[in-house]
Amino acid sequence: MRLRVAVPVKDEEVLLPFFPRHYASFCDSIVAWDNGSRDRTTELAAAHPLVELRLVQSDGHDQLAVLAAMEGTRRESVGRFDWCL
Repeated sequence: MRLRVAVPVKDEEVLLPFFPRHYASFCDSIVAWDNGSRDRTTELAAAHPLVELRLVQSDGHDQLAVLAAMEGTRRESVGRFDWCL
């Protein structure tokens, strides 16, 4: 079974060393949608081999833009992954 997880991130430098390590234990792909981080979030996410970092262009508070981007990830996962979390 192939699993993909899509997650919104913003200023998650403290959690990013742990999040990919946990999900990599059972997921085949991690898509991290960054919405304007100002810390090392993008650098840490991009450094993990299973994480595909994508950027959401918004004012930094637009949750609808993030949700729309994540829905796009779900749609593109159909046929490639059994589940998209």
